[in-house]
Amino acid sequence: MPDLDPALESVLTALVQGLRALDVPFCVVGALVPELLLETKPASRTNDADVVVIVPDLAAFAEVKHRLAQEPYNFVVTTVPHRLRRRGGGLVDVIP
Repeated sequence: MPDLDPALESVLTALVQGLRALDVPFCVVGALVPELLLETKPASRTNDADVVVIVPDLAAFAEVKHRLAQEPYNFVVTTVPHRLRRRGGGLVDVIP
């Protein structure tokens, strides 16, 4: 994995593991993509991950967030409907 902030790397690793285990199709989007893919890194770095998940409805989206809040993924559902925080630090915006 590229040289990422350790908290962000932990978030992204746990999120990818969780979404794959739940068999939820996803795509990393946003400012993190250039950090992951480009040889020349952007001048400023992002402090969160943005991920689009493919779910049939909002009930399924709520279930995905609920499952990610369990062991071993350790996310916390926040008051922002699309945001999860990882225990130990790091944020991810999960967009249905």
